[in-house]
Amino acid sequence: MKERLVAIACVVGFIGLIIFGILSDTSRTSRGKIQTSGSNGDDSQTHINRGKAKADKGEYFEAIIEYDIAIKLNPADAKSYYYRGKAKEVLGLRTAAIADYGTAIRLDPNNARAYYYRGLVKNDIVGHSPRGRGWEDLVKALKLAEKMDDRKLHSAIKDARYP
Repeated sequence: MKERLVAIACVVGFIGLIIFGILSDTSRTSRGKIQTSGSNGDDSQTHINRGKAKADKGEYFEAIIEYDIAIKLNPADAKSYYYRGKAKEVLGLRTAAIADYGTAIRLDPNNARAYYYRGLVKNDIVGHSPRGRGWEDLVKALKLAEKMDDRKLHSAIKDARYP
């Protein structure tokens, strides 16, 4: 039953994305690329910020729409994929979240938080075995957190590794 509700919610969210795209200030060029007035990297950051604000209010589908727009405006920005992965994870779309975290890592190999959350999601899928697929990501996140002197993330990873 839960899976059916998640699937219905996904369909509703994607319909919302389509409607938003139709009503928004975007248009397609002759080559199919999205064009907005003054579109540049700054505009993508605006949509990331809007997505974060929506996610903070629990509006995860709306947040995903904002992150999708940010990705269309600046597909090389790892933050958009990272935050979209977090929103998808909350909605239970774990495989999609793992894919977004993976893209964030590919674009920014030093993104310790993307490794951390991808590792947690992988461990949720396969269980908390020391040989689970997520542990490699957690170890990588731990090394990056130590390198960046991120004590908050370092502590969170230690808690995840030793429940």
